[in-house]
Amino acid sequence: FSSRRRHPRLQGDWSSDVCSSDLADAIGWWQATLASDRSGIETLRRLAALHEAAGDPLSALRDVVKGLIYQADDKDLLERRDRYLWSIPLESPACTAEGLKGLVDPVHCVRKAKGILDDRRGDPEWLEVAEHLLALADRVDPGNLMAKALLSRARLCLGDRDAAIAGFEAVRAAKPTGLFQGDGPEAWQLANQALGDLYLEVGRPAEAIACLADFRDSPRSGAATLFKLGQRAALLAPAAQLFDP
Repeated sequence: FSSRRRHPRLQGDWSSDVCSSDLADAIGWWQATLASDRSGIETLRRLAALHEAAGDPLSALRDVVKGLIYQADDKDLLERRDRYLWSIPLESPACTAEGLKGLVDPVHCVRKAKGILDDRRGDPEWLEVAEHLLALADRVDPGNLMAKALLSRARLCLGDRDAAIAGFEAVRAAKPTGLFQGDGPEAWQLANQALGDLYLEVGRPAEAIACLADFRDSPRSGAATLFKLGQRAALLAPAAQLFDP
């Protein structure tokens, strides 16, 4: 956990040292008080701080989530939640979909990350925060197409075009059908729009045309989409003429 680069705007009191016996005793004592009728949000806040000092963001997040049950708008706990979410090491064996269930809210992660992508597109450090939050959302809810689409967008902004293309392709392949698809159709069209440009960059104009043809049905589509379709078709025309009699 100490090997993770922390976001400079989300500093915590993380420790790279092994938890001292005094700290372990303190955590044990406060956990024991949870059985008391007098325990509540302040007990959980104290436990979160102790787990933070011990370098255990997953346990700290668990304390915060329980504390928010008492008061959902507690400013300190909400700030801690975001800090602990960013600090969760995705490579940890404990950070499985099952282990994160109930602790990571995919809707919150997607909303927070989208705000970062929309407002701070030129800041690599914030882009890393968005990528991390979306990776968490994708792990907990792998069927969330918007999380996948925005994760691909974040990776593209960070310069990883190959990963972005693979992610957008996964979204396009999972075209939502039927009723009650939430924001799935919007995510699918975001993937079509992005692939329409990316495929052209990597020399795949035929696939770019297919994506833009689907994107043409989106409310986001307009004159620019038709112009791009014409551009891609023009690239294919010379190749087709080689086979004319």
